[in-house]
Amino acid sequence: ALLTSELLIEGSEISETSVTIGDVVPCRISIRSDLWQLAETELDLVYDVEVDMRYWMFSGKKRSGFCLKSCLHLVANPALLTVDQVKDYVKELNDAASKMEKTVVREDDPIFVPTVLTLINRVGDDDGLVVEVDIHSKLCEVFRFNDIGLALLGGEANDFWCTQKDVELKPGGNVVRLVGEKTSVPGTYVADRLAMQAGKLRFNYKELQSKSRKHMFRINENATSLKVAVSLPDPLVYGESHNNLLVKIFTRQNTIKSGFVSISPVTGMTLLNVKAVTFRTITCSEEPHPIAREQTIETADGKMAIPSCGENEMMEFWLPYILPSDGKTHEHKLKIVLTYVTEDRKRRLHSTIEKVKLAMPFVVSQSTVYNTSGIMLQMKLTGNEEIPWRIVETTLSTPPNFHVEEFPCSTDPTIFHRQDFSYLFRLTPKEAALPDTGTKRSSFFEPLNPKVQFSITYYSSGEEIETYILTLLDTLLESRNLRKYSGFLTHYLRDHVLSDLDFIAYGMRDVVHLEPFNRAPLEGLLTSEEAQVREELVDLMDGFLKSVSKISAQEVRKTVQIRPTTLIYQMEPPVCK
Repeated sequence: ALLTSELLIEGSEISETSVTIGDVVPCRISIRSDLWQLAETELDLVYDVEVDMRYWMFSGKKRSGFCLKSCLHLVANPALLTVDQVKDYVKELNDAASKMEKTVVREDDPIFVPTVLTLINRVGDDDGLVVEVDIHSKLCEVFRFNDIGLALLGGEANDFWCTQKDVELKPGGNVVRLVGEKTSVPGTYVADRLAMQAGKLRFNYKELQSKSRKHMFRINENATSLKVAVSLPDPLVYGESHNNLLVKIFTRQNTIKSGFVSISPVTGMTLLNVKAVTFRTITCSEEPHPIAREQTIETADGKMAIPSCGENEMMEFWLPYILPSDGKTHEHKLKIVLTYVTEDRKRRLHSTIEKVKLAMPFVVSQSTVYNTSGIMLQMKLTGNEEIPWRIVETTLSTPPNFHVEEFPCSTDPTIFHRQDFSYLFRLTPKEAALPDTGTKRSSFFEPLNPKVQFSITYYSSGEEIETYILTLLDTLLESRNLRKYSGFLTHYLRDHVLSDLDFIAYGMRDVVHLEPFNRAPLEGLLTSEEAQVREELVDLMDGFLKSVSKISAQEVRKTVQIRPTTLIYQMEPPVCK
């Protein structure tokens, strides 16, 4: 191939040099202006190109960094080249970049001009962030990149990358959609830098817009369909000091292959470090006694590895804590960050602030009346929270030397805040033989077991309605092939629909009516989503809330089954003296 360079030297004299080396691409560099008309920078450029090209030609190292740099100089300054020559050099640049041994990095190279356009915060469970970037290419030919990535700074991670693979940049403007993994960590994120990789050639750009002002995006909480709940132990023994919290993670539509959970207090509570955690995993089904599996996993660096779980499973574990000696707060907040990998190898991060109430749901008291036929025992429950509680079952366990008779009461009573509800039992002592004489005496003088236990199983009316509505929502999304929006719509319903329900009216009448659908809050949460998705989800929620505008307890209990919690009240057995 023939390489010819024409340089104007001293006025109109022209010197021409012809060199033939290997398979060098034929090209021609012509400077058609007089020497005194060239700017100093242009002379420097001509010098740099000539030096690099001569080294490349005479060394024979076509794939070296000198070849790459020479091609970059030439394609970045097409005024020195014809259109065909630029095409040849772009082709040579693509070829050389794929076969380089060492990476060549170009900082803010003017060949490409990137501009960040917008951020789309997609709300699907499997969707992530989309950042649209306009990359203007000054090349007259297509240039191929293996990977283009934009680093976002903010939230809890050092770098959050949105990327796209196998990108072709055509001459002029190119709108490239860079996709990042889903995050539920809210905050302000800054578009920090753009990196474009083509083989061993890498372009880094810090200046992403002409006004030298960083692009900043607000990412709101992007909830997944996971649910985390923190409560007092279950079963809970009334009156005894407890130093453990019960943490429950409901997978719902998610599968967890592996992951870690870290929990930190937001208020005055102190969480204690443990060397190992025992997880108990249960399948969420309608079976009265589902099979549970247990696994103990050691902790590392304050993080707890979690076991693998399938869809619709619940894992629970104990978390020890202590309160300050002067602590009088009965409600605390915990920050829970769950990072996990799904069965299809997708990384997920779920971050939430959970409230935990340390006060008992009921105030329990008891009174006894002795008579000749036995002992009348009254157990009184007083509601201790604003939301009414549904009583599923109550049982009284006594030593075997007592016969228990319960006086009937209304089925499944509901306990309201500061409302009293009583249960009445008659304890009749059985006759027991005296060891020395064989005669009998009343056994309530000598109880065989030191404790009497009154057990209450219950759940809140709020949990009852929430489970019902979310179950119907999941069924609807499954039928519309929109299951990936379950997490987002669940978050919306909890914050903007369930929080406005009149649970007291529902507890009294077993019926509640939803408020008419207000489109504005949902549309506000979808402002960063694509217009088609936004319209589809708003219309879907409008129809769904109309279909469940009236909720009855009878229909709820036919549709869902709630897993209740147990409270145990212990007392000394009554003794007549």
